[in-house]
Amino acid sequence: MKIKLKFYKIFNFDKEQIKFIISKTILEAFKDLATNNNLDYEVSILATDNNYIKQLNEKYRKSNKITNVLSFQQNLIIDDNQVKKVFLGDIVISLEKVKTESIMQSKKFKDHLSHLILHGFMHLLGYEHDNKKNAKIMEEKEISILSKLSIGNPYFEKNK
Repeated sequence: MKIKLKFYKIFNFDKEQIKFIISKTILEAFKDLATNNNLDYEVSILATDNNYIKQLNEKYRKSNKITNVLSFQQNLIIDDNQVKKVFLGDIVISLEKVKTESIMQSKKFKDHLSHLILHGFMHLLGYEHDNKKNAKIMEEKEISILSKLSIGNPYFEKNK
């Protein structure tokens, strides 16, 4: 599993800590969710600020508001020198929004960041929460994977 992580307009965050949290979360999720480990997988992640994610949300989702995470599923199979690679897609996350939400929801920043990265990654793998049944499946998987990272259920009101 290859993770390409870039930062854009990020100033007041420890980039090494962010890299560690994101990598750890994606790799744990991949172990749990991957169905074909015979292929190489790649995901691209952009950590940015509220202003830029709002611009992307408006451009691609026609929603003129700040959001915490966006996922753009690709699932492109690339045959490169007889090595098949799957490019799952892109995740964009606003570290600024994650920080604000973690304070408002009384959650640890690193736990909330892990949850939202996992949530975005699951969308790349085809998970949705467009109805109650799918939401329940997705939430249960999230809770299970987060527990392996020693992170409590993010759907409780208070989770310190």
